[in-house]
Amino acid sequence: MYLRAFIKNGFKKKTILFYPDKPRMWHILYPICHILGYSMTENPNSHFDIAMAFEDITMRTENQTLLALSKRYNVLNSRCGDISKERVGKVFLESFGYNLSIDPRTYKGRYIKKSDLNDKKNAEMVEKPSEPEKGFVYQKFIDNQTDKDSATDIRTFIFGDTIPFTLYRKRSIHDRFKDDTVVATRVETDAAFTKAEQAAIIRFCKAFGLDYGELDVLRDNKDGKIYIVDVNNTPSGPRSGVHMKREDYDRFVAELAGAFEGMIRKLSFIGKQYVS
Repeated sequence: MYLRAFIKNGFKKKTILFYPDKPRMWHILYPICHILGYSMTENPNSHFDIAMAFEDITMRTENQTLLALSKRYNVLNSRCGDISKERVGKVFLESFGYNLSIDPRTYKGRYIKKSDLNDKKNAEMVEKPSEPEKGFVYQKFIDNQTDKDSATDIRTFIFGDTIPFTLYRKRSIHDRFKDDTVVATRVETDAAFTKAEQAAIIRFCKAFGLDYGELDVLRDNKDGKIYIVDVNNTPSGPRSGVHMKREDYDRFVAELAGAFEGMIRKLSFIGKQYVS
């Protein structure tokens, strides 16, 4: 149903080069490309209309082919090769003017210790000073509890300079650092963030080099401010039938596909054959 709607509205098929890897079935770009009728290739010597740096890893190593592509084309996420928590903290401070990162040796109060690498799920709350350990980052504890038993984070979707909508992801307060989301609810961007906050988020993404991806944003009950705690340039998204009803999930992916196509049109990508 959703694919027919896109074709009816004039969405044309394209080929997108993902380099060095292609999205897998669990990446949200996989169904997005299916809905839009995009072909996917990992071969930079073949024809393509759109190019994106894509590698499901925290820090990309320097890649000569990707560097060459970036000189000739506007490659999505080519400047977003490091999504470590340490870099998130640094760019967040530069963009928002207040800090997420703390010094565990001197900080007073609760704070979070977690791996600098993505998807480790090893965050823990600490309540006393400690010596920093290599490979870990230390962040202010954000009180995002929204009711007696739950905490809510704001999954924020980035398509160029557009935030089409957000998801409020509610999870148990007892397992707040695990990825066991109880329910994901679609929320309009203006309902989740003020205009000033939206501008700051886009400013952060431009400085971070994130053209496409997702952010995990928390709002602190104590100071009312938002904090970007995680960046993902190869997002997977919620699971149909687990975090969302099937019908809601289909509509969610279709809406993301529309936002992705809108970004491509706006950025005016040049599709030429790449010759090494």
